[in-house]
Amino acid sequence: MRRDPMVAVVLAVLSSACAHLAQSQTWTSDARTIALQQDEYLAKELVRRLPEAVFTRWYAPGTAENDPLRPVIRSRDVEGEFTVYELASEAGVAGRVAFLEAALDHWTRWRLVQESVVSSWMKEDVTPRQVSEAALLRIAGLDPAAEPLRPDARPDPADLCPLDPGTSVDTLVPLLFDHDHGNRLIRWFPPSRLLEKGGPVTVLPAGTTLTIRPWDVVHGRRLADRQGTLYLVDAPLGLKTFADVFCPAGRCAPGGADGVVAEDLAIVSSGVAGEASLAVLPGRFRVPVWMERIGTLRAGERVRVRKWNACAGMAAEIEPPEGRIAGASGTLQVPVAPPGLFLPAAAR
Repeated sequence: MRRDPMVAVVLAVLSSACAHLAQSQTWTSDARTIALQQDEYLAKELVRRLPEAVFTRWYAPGTAENDPLRPVIRSRDVEGEFTVYELASEAGVAGRVAFLEAALDHWTRWRLVQESVVSSWMKEDVTPRQVSEAALLRIAGLDPAAEPLRPDARPDPADLCPLDPGTSVDTLVPLLFDHDHGNRLIRWFPPSRLLEKGGPVTVLPAGTTLTIRPWDVVHGRRLADRQGTLYLVDAPLGLKTFADVFCPAGRCAPGGADGVVAEDLAIVSSGVAGEASLAVLPGRFRVPVWMERIGTLRAGERVRVRKWNACAGMAAEIEPPEGRIAGASGTLQVPVAPPGLFLPAAAR
């Protein structure tokens, strides 16, 4: 019997999708929590040659009592020349850690990978960071379990940055708009390319406040500035296209402007030349064990905001006053920077 070509295509898609559905991790694992554990615990605590005795202390079952997100040792096996520990939690298996002669050699993780309509769990071997003997001795005396990660450490940006009609937002970077086509907003690109764009294109400055207007069938989605000028959003993803360059009005200093720090930030450094220092919110970002605290930026201090993606990646790059933090790099990376962390200095 001859099979219909369309039926064959459908069967092929279903067969490939079943590769994901048949994997036990699909039904027993919380992919988001596992990724958080891998990024915030294993990737930041496991260093090459970490003593096995230190590892078993850090990941003993009791360590999760004060930190529900922390994975713990679930099993220990011998595989050839390696002693392998499985770290897991209610979310699933976070990783398998291999020791050679009682020193950490590498670890393995499973990642949920999406390819078109098909997703699958992919195995990945990780080589930990190499540190000096002095750093390894210091690290061995740490107690990472004493600094739990807050459950709300990674809020959904959509909850912090609503894009509902009537909501006002500030632009974090310059945007272009085409006033021959209803003031259609265009994704920002360097001003040097303004001439390349050609036509009647104008720059909307960073820090402009826009109010989201209700969608209508004639005009689509538009925003209005304080003078009542309307701007059109004509993009497949609508307002989400601009999520990384918008911020709730009055909550974010735009790129290139001064901002006022709203919460104390711990400044940490690896001490390695060329590596940027970090400014972190305690409890929302776990500091890698190879970095040490070298200072604090206090709430109320001013910094220059170089870049800030407040409503998508929630990361920023700032410059404190020169010499303010001894030993820090000139530019600080802020890996978790939700809206409101750097308030517009002009409004203070």
